[in-house]
Amino acid sequence: MEHDARSVANEFIRRGKDVGKPLTPLQVQKLVYFAHAWMLGIYRRPLINEPFEVWKYGPVVPVVYYCLRHYGGDPVTETLPNHPEDFEDEYDSAENDIIDQVFQIYGGLSGGQLITLTHMKGTPWHQAKKKGNWYIPDDMIRRFFAAKAEEARRE
Repeated sequence: MEHDARSVANEFIRRGKDVGKPLTPLQVQKLVYFAHAWMLGIYRRPLINEPFEVWKYGPVVPVVYYCLRHYGGDPVTETLPNHPEDFEDEYDSAENDIIDQVFQIYGGLSGGQLITLTHMKGTPWHQAKKKGNWYIPDDMIRRFFAAKAEEARRE
């Protein structure tokens, strides 16, 4: 089942607050991207129901951006509006696993470090930008992250 990007953003906002390291809007945005990307790459299905657009600082889901922009570069202190506080029952075990792993692996990285990861040559953002696309097709994300998952399995 595909989810609203704000719901996934709230999962990361909660996790950051739970460990005493609130996330900035940029970090939230990139964690949502990586969760969606790894869900596509490993399980071959999307996590969210909105496309990621090609913005200057990497992949962005506009609805998340507009909900968080008033924080600027400051930590996000509240979950996004119009959503129940507890989405735990909404996610299946694979989705929860991806969200947990993405938070563990990428959650401690700065916004700048996350931008660097999304901007690397050959990444879906880089490919889409090079082609002049305004969004990043899920199929492009899936292929890239499926290849990364396969590389990791061989190591």
